[in-house]
Amino acid sequence: MPVFFGAGKIQARTDGSRSLTCPAIADMNARLPFRFLRFEWTWVFLASSVILYFFPPSNYPFYPECVFHAWTGLDCPGCGSLRAAHDLLHGNLIGAFYLNAAFVLFLPIAGMQSLRPWMSRKLQIALLDVRKQFWWAGLAAVILYSISRNIPSFSWRGL
Repeated sequence: MPVFFGAGKIQARTDGSRSLTCPAIADMNARLPFRFLRFEWTWVFLASSVILYFFPPSNYPFYPECVFHAWTGLDCPGCGSLRAAHDLLHGNLIGAFYLNAAFVLFLPIAGMQSLRPWMSRKLQIALLDVRKQFWWAGLAAVILYSISRNIPSFSWRGL
């Protein structure tokens, strides 16, 4: 028996867990013509990609500045990733790698991780579990990258 909670209702699933559903969002999703555009994050991603494509971060001041760089003068692992994303949207892979190599290298991994549930459910592809050791190795790589990009004698630029 569903329990009503605010605008949505809690429904029991077959595996024993419960989920909160909202009829208004479910009705809106049912009317959308394309299945891949049903998720709100897809809309946010597409809108921000269009804004980033037409408004370069180096020319417009409405993009946020890196707080770590402003306070310390050092580059964090994410410094340059917005400009790198702009270059990737324009097809400039080398320019994006020059701005932030870690962002360009980890972007395919992040894409595969975000598509994992869909690939296993819809395509019935058996995917390997990502173990904690891989996450720790990724964190160590990001830390080493951020240290090495702030050493003056060793630079990631111009590889």
